Amino acid sequence: MTTYSAPGKALLCGGYLVIDPAYSAYVVGLSARIYATVSASEASTTSVHVVSPQFDKGEWTYNYTNGQLTAIGHNPFAHAAVNTVLHYVPPRNLHINISIKSDNAYHSQIDSTQRGQFAYHKKAIHEVPKTGLGSSAALTTVLVAALLKSYGIDPLHNTHLVHNLSQVAHCSAQKKIGSGFDVASAVCGSLVYRRFPAESVNMVIAAEGTSEYGALLRTTVNQKWKVTLEPSFLPPGISLLMGDVQGGSETPGMVAKVMAWRKAKPREAEMVWRDLNAANMLMVKLFNDLRKLSLTNNEAYEQLLAEAAPLNALKMIMLQNPLGELARCIITIRKHLKKMTRETGAAIEPDEQSALLNKCNTYSGVIGGVVPGAGGYDAISLLVISSTVNNVKRESQGVQWMELKEENEGLRLEKGFK
Repeated sequence: MTTYSAPGKALLCGGYLVIDPAYSAYVVGLSARIYATVSASEASTTSVHVVSPQFDKGEWTYNYTNGQLTAIGHNPFAHAAVNTVLHYVPPRNLHINISIKSDNAYHSQIDSTQRGQFAYHKKAIHEVPKTGLGSSAALTTVLVAALLKSYGIDPLHNTHLVHNLSQVAHCSAQKKIGSGFDVASAVCGSLVYRRFPAESVNMVIAAEGTSEYGALLRTTVNQKWKVTLEPSFLPPGISLLMGDVQGGSETPGMVAKVMAWRKAKPREAEMVWRDLNAANMLMVKLFNDLRKLSLTNNEAYEQLLAEAAPLNALKMIMLQNPLGELARCIITIRKHLKKMTRETGAAIEPDEQSALLNKCNTYSGVIGGVVPGAGGYDAISLLVISSTVNNVKRESQGVQWMELKEENEGLRLEKGFK
């Protein structure tokens, strides 16, 4: 048996812009992982049995005959991953067993029982509230990896193939072409991401169920896509805190409002997006500069962190060094997001979240914070000097800090997994 895992994600900057291939986003991989343990044996027909023992009715069976997939049980992401990979690989009759496990941070823990590392739920998987960390993307990615392994393709030596197949499968399951940053992070970990052109994937999805599907799928995923997957990690000594505010947001409705604004006022929208993108990419540059300093002059870098640790964001913005520039950059990003909030009517950074972030900016060691992803009421992200994390958690009220850290590694092989 072989086990692969993939991480969750937080879109730290580039929300909404990530929809457009003209702009880049910075995605942080998170330490919550989804695991797929796979075994395969020769058989007279092709079948895939997927179990998720943490959930009620967590069992799905797929039979593949003459290019057609039939399913017992309903799980759109498992179905799409199986269908996509079996249409890609050369025909070979196998019986494949895959067991899925997910770390606790992906789902609400209400009415669950902890057994070792994992929580077990009384409800079916679609009935347990998710926390928005990218569970469907991580699930799709590990299933694709496990299935490729069964057919003799090493997923870790073919991550471009895992990425492309997972993007197609995820889009198929969602019945729309998403931005893909969550799948990219599941494969790569923390990265700068610029999305793929939607047209080619659209063609593949449109061909599903036809005799041309397999050939078109293979041609498309074997191509080198015009996509940016550039590994990029937070500097050492700086931590990401993910706070669950439990407010709830309707992301599709917010995206629709932003797109309507962009269509109604294209010139104004383009100016805001251009300035926001410049600030986002400055943040990435500053991360790179700080990482470089930590490698070339670690003593000076540690001194930089030590001098900043007693300061809050309001004082840090006065520093004439890369940390001060980073604190000012976050303020600029928030300014543009607030402007989008006002102009579009979408709750990207609503006043309640602004008040909470402003309060967090008064805690020592906080460099700054944003409402991640598409924004809304359900989460905040803070960048904090690592030595001050526990103090920040103690001082903050009304925020449930998730037990997560940045995950540099994307898809990986798990040794000794039980």
